[in-house]
Amino acid sequence: YNLGIFEAGISQTDEMKNLAEIILPDIGILINIGDAHQKNFQSIQQKIDEKLLLFKKCKRIVFRVDDELLTKTAIDFCNTNSVEQFSWSLQGKKAPIQFSTQNSSNYSEISASYKGNTNHFTIPFTDNSAIENACHCWATMLYMGYGNDIIKQRMLGLNPVAMRLELKEGVNNCTIINDSYNSDYNSFVIALDFMNQQNQHRDRVRACR
Repeated sequence: YNLGIFEAGISQTDEMKNLAEIILPDIGILINIGDAHQKNFQSIQQKIDEKLLLFKKCKRIVFRVDDELLTKTAIDFCNTNSVEQFSWSLQGKKAPIQFSTQNSSNYSEISASYKGNTNHFTIPFTDNSAIENACHCWATMLYMGYGNDIIKQRMLGLNPVAMRLELKEGVNNCTIINDSYNSDYNSFVIALDFMNQQNQHRDRVRACR
């Protein structure tokens, strides 16, 4: 193989430096920093600092600039460690890549503008988390030299993750959203947002395990 994709997570301080020595990534993707395992960190700032240790020897870091604290910390980190930055925005913030979205009931149309060119691709998801992940992937594949036609084709081939925002038909003319894959606060917010996008029924019930 000539490509490996690794997801590295931490639950407390001093874990990421050990993972960094094992993985040694060339390209880093810094995703949104949520509340998971926050009790073991003094602040969100400390958690971001710890996660960035994975990318100390990277050639380039891909990140979203719509979070002010994450953006400032990532830029300072890149400047200190001579790592290239490749940033993007969904909210019109200053960045090389600008994304915009248009959602339907079961898919999202995403426009990507870079260096005066605008491309479009579709993903079979509508939740904010999936859209953000797709934007990270598009930006990374662009950096790696993939053409938009290939990116567009592969985005359409994405498959839902089991127990992650699964939409199922229930009894008595009801619809069930199974989101038992994760149970942290951020995942719950995403699930509620996804539920609010569904317009099949007037009444809605939230059930937690």
